[in-house]
Amino acid sequence: MIQRIQSFYLLVAVVLLIWASFKVFFILNGGAIVLDGFTAHYGDGQKIFSTLPLNIILWLSALLSFIAIFLFKNRILQMRLTTYVVIILLGYYLLLVFYRYYGFKKIAEITSSQMSIYAVFPVIAAIFVYLANRAIKKDEEKVRSMDRFRD
Repeated sequence: MIQRIQSFYLLVAVVLLIWASFKVFFILNGGAIVLDGFTAHYGDGQKIFSTLPLNIILWLSALLSFIAIFLFKNRILQMRLTTYVVIILLGYYLLLVFYRYYGFKKIAEITSSQMSIYAVFPVIAAIFVYLANRAIKKDEEKVRSMDRFRD
């Protein structure tokens, strides 16, 4: 199961997505937004927004990627799941951009903000899931070509 390259890609994606769900994504005015459970706090403890939707998306995509590892006997379903994970992660970034531009309006003293390095983890995970999808597709094509030789 893990000896296949796509399983390794999916496992790396799961680890990155879980790790990203516990990290700080924004640095504001030199201070960081602190993620405390399912809320984001800035500096003195001022609640900015709920991070529950972001965490749900990350955990859902990690769960689907983990399930896809064990679907090696059903490659078509495995390809569909990995495609859904990539789409979910694109939605995650749309929500992250929404939080970046509309969630920070509650804090008037923000003059500058930047993304932390951990905000790249879901992108890297999406790349690994895409690579897994390509490897699964190659396996499926190889199996279908062998079936033609048998007939």
